[in-house]
Amino acid sequence: MAKRTLSHFALIVALATGPATADIDARNYLSARSASMSYDFETAAQYSVSLIQQDPGNIMLLEQALSSLIAIGDFGRASEVATQTDQHSALIGIVQAASAGRSADWALVHDVLEANPDIGRLSTELLRGWADIGLGETERAMATFDALATRPGLVGFAKYHKALALIVAGEAEAAEALLSLTPEEGMPRTTRGVIAHVNLLAQLGRWDDASILLALSFGETPDQTISALRTALAAHMPSASPIATTAKEGVAEAFFSVARSLAGDDKGDQALFFAQLARMLNPNHVDAVLLTARIYEDIERADLALLAYGAVPQNHPAYLSAQIARAAVYRRNANPTRATEVLTALAVQYPDIGDIQASLGDALRSLSRFEDADAAYTLALSLYREDQQPWIIYYTRAVARQRLDDWPGAEADYRQALVLNPGQPNVLNNLGYSLVVRGENLTEALAMIERAVRRDPQDGTIVDSLGWALFQLDQTDAALVQLERAVSLEAVDPIINDHLGDVYWTVGRLVEARFQWQRALSLDPPSDEIDRIRRKLELGLDIVLTEEADG
Repeated sequence: MAKRTLSHFALIVALATGPATADIDARNYLSARSASMSYDFETAAQYSVSLIQQDPGNIMLLEQALSSLIAIGDFGRASEVATQTDQHSALIGIVQAASAGRSADWALVHDVLEANPDIGRLSTELLRGWADIGLGETERAMATFDALATRPGLVGFAKYHKALALIVAGEAEAAEALLSLTPEEGMPRTTRGVIAHVNLLAQLGRWDDASILLALSFGETPDQTISALRTALAAHMPSASPIATTAKEGVAEAFFSVARSLAGDDKGDQALFFAQLARMLNPNHVDAVLLTARIYEDIERADLALLAYGAVPQNHPAYLSAQIARAAVYRRNANPTRATEVLTALAVQYPDIGDIQASLGDALRSLSRFEDADAAYTLALSLYREDQQPWIIYYTRAVARQRLDDWPGAEADYRQALVLNPGQPNVLNNLGYSLVVRGENLTEALAMIERAVRRDPQDGTIVDSLGWALFQLDQTDAALVQLERAVSLEAVDPIINDHLGDVYWTVGRLVEARFQWQRALSLDPPSDEIDRIRRKLELGLDIVLTEEADG
C-alpha cells in the first residue's frame, strides 16, 4: 500500500481519536475512518453520508463525505451534500463554488467565496477572476489576476489564467502579447501554456508562427497530442482540444492548475481532489482525466485507474497513450493476459505505432512468451525513426533474449541501450551482472556495476550485483560489506539473501549462512533455484560447488 499523506483537504476524521459527538454511531464512524485510510472511497462515502443524517452539522463528517465523493467522481451527491449544509470550511466552500460554477451561477460563486474566507489565496482569486469573466466583468477580472500576480510564487498562475480569460473575453491580441512573455517575465513554459499559445496564433491566422512555436517547443516528439496539433496546423485546421472557450472551462482549468502544482509533491489527496473538480466542470478535460488515473495508480486503486483511462474518448489524440497506460495497469496488477488483449486489438487498429508494439512486448514478456515479445520489440524498433529509438526497448528486448538463451543478441541490445543512454543504472547493472554470472569480462563488468551503484546507491538489487561481482573476483571482505548493505535495502529479496548466505559460508559464518539460505527459501525464490538452496542447507556450499564442477 502506498504511503498515505494526509493534507488539509484529506479526510480529517482520520486524525481523530473518536466520534466528534456522542450521537453518531461509533462503529460506522470507525468503519468510515478505516475505509478512508485504505483509499476505499466508496465505503467511506457510504458511511459518512449516512452519519451526516445523524449529525448534519459535523464539519469533519461533511468533509470526509465530500472528499470521498469527489475522489470517486460522484459529483451529483457531492454537490447535494455541499449545498445543503450551512457549515463553512475551505473544503466545503470549494465544492460549493465548483457546484455553482458548474451551473454557471457566477454571482453565487462570489457569494460562496465571501462566506468561506479560509479557502486558499490561489483558488479564491482564480475562481473570483473566472466568475467575473462569466459575468462579463472583464476589467474587474483582469484586476483580480493582476493582484494575484503580485503574490510571491503565484505570478505564473496569474498570467496564464489572465491570458486564457482574455481569449474567452474575445481580446485575442492582448492574450497573445501575454502568452509571448518569457519565463523570466512571469509566463511559465508549460505544455498547456504552449498549446494555448499555438491555438491562439492559429485563431489569429498566424499559421506559420504557430507551427514554428510548436516545433521550437516540442521538436519532433512522437507525442500523439502534439502530433495531432502539428497535423491540424499543416492543414490550417483549428485545434480539436482548446484549453478554455468558456468561463466554466476556465474554472476547470483553474482547478487543474492547482492539481498539477500539487501532483508529485506527496500531496496526492489534494491533487486528486482538484483534478476531479476540473473534470466536474469540464468532462472533456482529458489532461485532468489522465492525472486522476495516475493518482489512482499511485494509491493502488487499479480499478479506478482503469475506469479513468477508459474514459478518454477514441477521437482524442491522447486515446492511444491512455489505452497503453490502461494495458500497463492490467500488466502491473497481475493480469498480463488482459493487457495483451488490449494491446493486440490496438495494434490491429494502429499497426504503425511503435509504442503499442513496445508495450505489447512488455505484456508478452510478462506471460513468458519471450519469442513473441522479441518479435514485438523488433517490430517496435522498426517503426521508430532511427534518431528516436528508445533505449528502453533495446533493454527489454535484451531481457527477453536472455530468457531465450540468446546471449549474443542480448549483449548487443544491452550495449546499444548504453549507447543511447550511457549512464542508465539498470542497463549497467543487468549487463554487468550477466557478465559476472557468465564469468566474462569481469573487470569491465565490475566497472559497470560500480557506475550503476554510483547512479542509484539505494537500489538493493544493484548493490547486490556489486557484492556478487566482488565475490566472484575473490574480494570476499568487500563483497560481504556490499551484500549486507543490499539485504538492508531489499530485505525480502530471495536472491540477495541467498547470495549473502554464500558469502557467510565462505568466511566461515556457517550458522548465519544457513539462516540466510533458509530465509531465501521462505521468500519464494525462482523455481530453478529452490533445489540448489535446499542442497546447500543439507550439504553446505563446498559440496554443492564440487558436485556442480564435476558435472
